[in-house]
Amino acid sequence: MTVLEEALERYLHELPRFIAAADEMNSLLTALCQSAGVIAIVEVREKRPGSFVKKALSKEGYSDDPWTKTTDKVGARIVVQTLSERQRIREALRNSTLEVIREEDKGESRDASELFYPGIHFQVNVPTIALTTGDTIECEIQLRTKAEDLWSVPSHKLLYKGVISPSRRTERRIWRLSALIEVFDEEVERAVNDVMGAPNYVQATLLSIAEDSYFTVIPVPGDRDLSLEVLLVLAAALPIVDDIGTYREQLESFTDENRVRLKEIYSKYGEGSEFEANAKYWLFTQPESIIILERIANQPMLTREVVQQSDLGYAVEPLFRAWGTSYEVV
Repeated sequence: MTVLEEALERYLHELPRFIAAADEMNSLLTALCQSAGVIAIVEVREKRPGSFVKKALSKEGYSDDPWTKTTDKVGARIVVQTLSERQRIREALRNSTLEVIREEDKGESRDASELFYPGIHFQVNVPTIALTTGDTIECEIQLRTKAEDLWSVPSHKLLYKGVISPSRRTERRIWRLSALIEVFDEEVERAVNDVMGAPNYVQATLLSIAEDSYFTVIPVPGDRDLSLEVLLVLAAALPIVDDIGTYREQLESFTDENRVRLKEIYSKYGEGSEFEANAKYWLFTQPESIIILERIANQPMLTREVVQQSDLGYAVEPLFRAWGTSYEVV
C-alpha cells in the first residue's frame, strides 16, 4: 500500500470526526462574529475525500506526506463587508480561546510589486473534537472581504481547480484582477469612514434601526429631521452605535416580546387617537419612540435623568406613563 493509499484509508476512517469538527467550528465562528458585532457569512466544511487525493497529487511534496501536508482537512471561510470588519474579526480570533497555530496575511507576506491571492489565513486547533487516535484536528480559516471572495471564485476555477491549465497570458490576466480588488476594498473603506464621520451618522443609524421595528407595529411615517433632533438630544440615554448589531437584535427582541402591548399603546395615544391633537403626544407618531420605550423598560433611571435635563421632558413623560413607569424621581 502506498503512502497516499494509507493516508486516504485513514482519512475515510476519520471522516465522521472531520464532519463533527466542521459543525463545531461553524458554531464557534458564528458566535465569534456575533460577539464582535460583525454580520458575516460563515461557512465551514470538511474536505471531500476526492479533493484530499487531488491535492496530494497536484501539489509538490504532498504525495510524500499527504496527511501532514494537507492542513485544510477542515476549512472555514468568513466573509465580511469591509476591511475594518475583517480587522475586527482578525482581532477577535487573536483574542479568542481558540489555539492559533499560525496566522498569515497574504498582503504582508508577498513582495510589494507582486500580485497575490488576497485575504488572511488562520490555522487553529478545533477545541472539542479530536481524532480517534486522540490527535488534534486543525482548521484552516480564510478571512476575506466580499470583494476578495468574489475574486477567489473565478481564480480557483481557472487557476487552482480548472480542468485545463490556462496559458501564461491568461493566468496573468486573472492575477491582475487581484489588484482591482485591493483598490476596490480600500476605496470602500474610505467611503465608509467618510460616511461614519458625517454629522448625525449615529442618530441616522439608530433611526434606521428604530424604523425597522416601529413599522412592524404601526406603519405611520414620522418626521425624519425631527427624529434626528430627538435622538441627538437624548444621546446620553441611548445605546452605543459601535455595538449596533447587538442593539438591533435587542430592539427586535423587545418589539417581538411586547408587540401586543406596543400596538395597544400606539393605538391609544398615536395617530387617529383622541390624543393626536395634543401637543404633548407627538412622539407617539415618531419611529424613535420605540427606542425610547425600550430604554424606559430597560434603563428607566438613566432615561429619566437624561430626559429631565432636556427640553423634551413634556413629550417623553407620556411615554413613561404609557409604559406604566413613574416619571418622577423616587
